[in-house]
Amino acid sequence: MDAFVLLPDLLDARPPGENPLVAVREAFCELAAITPADGSHLRAITDADPALKAELDRVFDALGAKLKGRLSLRYPQDPDAATAAEVAVTVGFTLLGLAFRDTVTNTPGSAVSPTRLREYFEVLAGPLLTSSSAET
Repeated sequence: MDAFVLLPDLLDARPPGENPLVAVREAFCELAAITPADGSHLRAITDADPALKAELDRVFDALGAKLKGRLSLRYPQDPDAATAAEVAVTVGFTLLGLAFRDTVTNTPGSAVSPTRLREYFEVLAGPLLTSSSAET
């Protein structure tokens, strides 16, 4: 959990003007690369203590708000900067959660794989969202 305090600085270190989702992807993947947390251990602890899980959710909500604020400030000329930041950070946390769940299920005792996290982000660049058949 302590490693997450690095996330705002990792985001701030991204190049100015970079696509918000790319900035979030790279910051989250860098975090995964330097965080050797045992996901299954964390999952067991939070599952056993609802109050701890609620506190962890509160901390992640506050971190998300901080990231959204910092990210939106990177695009001062864009009237949709706040919305883009909201979407990018929400997608980042969601995909991090998927990678975490994948790790706990398939490789207990290991950290979230930055490669696996990147693969989840890459789904967004594929035909799932770019295909004309997805339009309604």
